[in-house]
Amino acid sequence: MAEKEPIFIVGLPRSGTTLLAAILSNHPEIACGPETHLYSKITQETYQRIIADPEWPKLAIEETAKLTLADQQLFELYKIPPKVFENELSKVTPSIRNVVSTFLNLYASSQGKRRWLEKTPNHMRYLEAILETFPTARIIFSVRDPRDSAISMSKLHHWRKFSTIQNAYTIRSWHMEFERQRFDRSKICFVKYEDLVANPREALQPACEHIGIPYSDDLLDTRESGKKVSSANEPWKNAVSDRLDASRVFAWERKADPGLAAALSYLLEDYIAQHGYRNPNPNSAKEVPCVGLTERNLDRYSSGLERLAQTGVLLRPARLKEVLLKRHWFLAEGRGSKTASKIHKIQTFSPIHKPKWLEANTSPETISRLRENRI
Repeated sequence: MAEKEPIFIVGLPRSGTTLLAAILSNHPEIACGPETHLYSKITQETYQRIIADPEWPKLAIEETAKLTLADQQLFELYKIPPKVFENELSKVTPSIRNVVSTFLNLYASSQGKRRWLEKTPNHMRYLEAILETFPTARIIFSVRDPRDSAISMSKLHHWRKFSTIQNAYTIRSWHMEFERQRFDRSKICFVKYEDLVANPREALQPACEHIGIPYSDDLLDTRESGKKVSSANEPWKNAVSDRLDASRVFAWERKADPGLAAALSYLLEDYIAQHGYRNPNPNSAKEVPCVGLTERNLDRYSSGLERLAQTGVLLRPARLKEVLLKRHWFLAEGRGSKTASKIHKIQTFSPIHKPKWLEANTSPETISRLRENRI
């Protein structure tokens, strides 16, 4: 059964994917461990090298050994000795499917179960590749108000140092990558986190039907399963072992001031509209192409980006050619960069060197010009 219908749970960061995994892995036939990142950290190009490796499965073992979650090696998290994985792979033909399914089948067997469930949130960006590998896979997409996700991401190991606006840009990027993929959307069952914690039976029944298991209230006892779907270095996930708590939904309405709420609602308006969440903004956002929206610049200029977003003006990543032709905005990395020199030549904007630059260029006049395509 594991080979016929593997299950993948995906979603935004802090969207309830771990909770869903803990619930569904309570079923006597389904096993789920921590995040694997078997698609997000092993690229398709690397997989092609693995498949072509004349010493199969040597490269497969080496690349899997590089995978870590919160500074813990995947082999250790899953308690699968590399030698055991190597022995099993040596019995099958080289393929992406066999690398992924062999690893997860070993874990399912160690748990006394017949079917595996893989949960890595950012695999939402790789569903096209996943469904090419496993055409019969069942996808469960955990949905949550993205403004709550953006605020809650500060609890995560990787994003705790970033601003809420940076987190919103990350969410927006993931959503756009998901939308660009081409695959059969009927493979996906969407489960809203807000519905799950308020009315678990109604929220879970469609998901259970989607993966071919009956719903039972016993699935909701995650005291033990919650420990298996996370690692010791992820204390922020401990809450999945607690009772369902509906008090945490729509936290952005309580925690975000009106300016931040407006900015988040503009930045994430596509996802908000697609999944039927409330949007307090009266109009849609105006997108302005911008070169240099790197992680570093999102950090340095997050307050200015928030001020722009409050007014409905969003800087979106763009290639240099597009921006040069339209004479739009740049966030240059430094005086020596090619981008910076081109900016000087066309005299659009000087490269940014002072953190207050973006704030100075969010005046009502500048914003009005941006919205009217006069910049």
